[in-house]
Amino acid sequence: MTVLIISIVAAWILFSTLLVTIICINSSRLNRIDEPFKDSDQVAEERKEKLEELFHSAMQ
Repeated sequence: MTVLIISIVAAWILFSTLLVTIICINSSRLNRIDEPFKDSDQVAEERKEKLEELFHSAMQ
């Protein structure tokens, strides 16, 4: 009985991990679809600028 419970819990953890991974991958793909015409260098530069803005606003 204990083995069955442990197996069910392990299967649930694996299933949850797989589900979260799939959701994250799909989210990443959707972000790329939203900005299809932007160059990857331009997107990286915009992210860097946003991080700098957040850093400066947090320091004040």
